[in-house]
Amino acid sequence: DLGSLDIGSPVYFRRVRVGQVTSYDIDIDGKGVTLHVFVNAPFDKFVTRGTRFWNASGIDLKLDANGLKLDTQSLLTVALGGIAFQTPEEADHEPATPNTEYQLVRNEATALKDPEHISQTVVMYFHRSLRGLTVGAPVEFKGINVGEIKSIGIHYSKKRHDFVLPVTATLYPTRFGMDIRDDNPQHAVEDVRTQFD
Repeated sequence: DLGSLDIGSPVYFRRVRVGQVTSYDIDIDGKGVTLHVFVNAPFDKFVTRGTRFWNASGIDLKLDANGLKLDTQSLLTVALGGIAFQTPEEADHEPATPNTEYQLVRNEATALKDPEHISQTVVMYFHRSLRGLTVGAPVEFKGINVGEIKSIGIHYSKKRHDFVLPVTATLYPTRFGMDIRDDNPQHAVEDVRTQFD
């Protein structure tokens, strides 16, 4: 949804105001909102095909095993809303053309994390409480992040006469040090299954 963003909301690059939101529309299918932004020259040269955009409104507070992390833009952005962008080093630096479309994500960490090209979806069934487990939580193996939780459900098993809790997770095989022959998803599934057997 639009959240705290509105026409005139600032667009930031490295915490410098370089543009603004000019308009917005509800998508034809009603499943989202499209924002139109204008980045002023000469800063428009920093918008490339690999640029990532995120919602810089509000305060991002995270507490995990690594401690407490607080991230925010300026107080004005917290109050009025704003969008920030950056292009990771490994991303495509080809200049963007006018009206290029980008996905607006919820925060900087999500925007700048490395994309995983090969993934495997698994479903795990639990019979005990999942208190504290949330969607988006990391899946760790021997202390290494190898995936993330995508959904948590509840299902009644007629066979067991009990409730089971299916947890769907996305795993990234290359984080296990597995050899994947190419980016073909079908080959990746075959290679992972072979190496897990």
